[in-house]
Amino acid sequence: MKRNVIAALSLTAVLLCGTTTAFAQEIQAPVAENPSAEAPIPALPERYLAYGRITDIRKENGVIKSITAEDVQDQTVIYIVSEDTLCLDSGRGTQMDINDLKVGDGVYFYHSPAMTMSIPPQTSVEAIVGNMPMDVACARFHTVEAVENTQNGIRITTDQGGLYITVSKDATATSYADNSAFDLADLKEGDRIFTWYEAVAESYPAQAGVNRLVVVPAAEDTETAASPAKISYSKSGLTTKDDVTCVPLRETADALGLTLT
Repeated sequence: MKRNVIAALSLTAVLLCGTTTAFAQEIQAPVAENPSAEAPIPALPERYLAYGRITDIRKENGVIKSITAEDVQDQTVIYIVSEDTLCLDSGRGTQMDINDLKVGDGVYFYHSPAMTMSIPPQTSVEAIVGNMPMDVACARFHTVEAVENTQNGIRITTDQGGLYITVSKDATATSYADNSAFDLADLKEGDRIFTWYEAVAESYPAQAGVNRLVVVPAAEDTETAASPAKISYSKSGLTTKDDVTCVPLRETADALGLTLT
């Protein structure tokens, strides 16, 4: 009789627990005000940051085309390199020759959010940061979305409005191209910057203060500042048809730094 009572009490407790759990789940389930409304799709970040140790470097005609690296979880990714890929020495704050990278180096990759579904996955890399001093954060890479003057210097808006970077008046700013001094008064929307910070205020937008910048001017500025190509042709190498003078295609393309395919 005693066993039957205990069994009955145990069964009742189980039933009560099950009922309580189900009831709790029922009252906690959120009810959408408009079931037919679609949830907003969050915008992808402009770029992702990943750390990896280089396991392979593929070259074509002496030019690096891709870098294969393994992250801390031993996952392999192939980073596609282009002539526009930036490479920064984080310790010195200067441009780094990408050809100085070698197998075994640990570097950071700022890469595209788009990644192939292949094994291993592949993605294009916008910037590579190497030579990180011990116990010092690597250089951060951002695109300038807005610049405004403040009492203490300037404030840069970046990361789709999610981060304010305050640059002090006495900050050091240099050009990525040649390490020359860069006038922060010339900084504008579309420029990209490398900078260093560790502490970030947990607000929205988040906030960080810096006193050092390496500036990569927007592409259109680089093209405007470039020296025009000078090409000379021999008169015998030119032909005229219907009052239009034609020039040799390959010779012209080579002088302009173009590749014919």
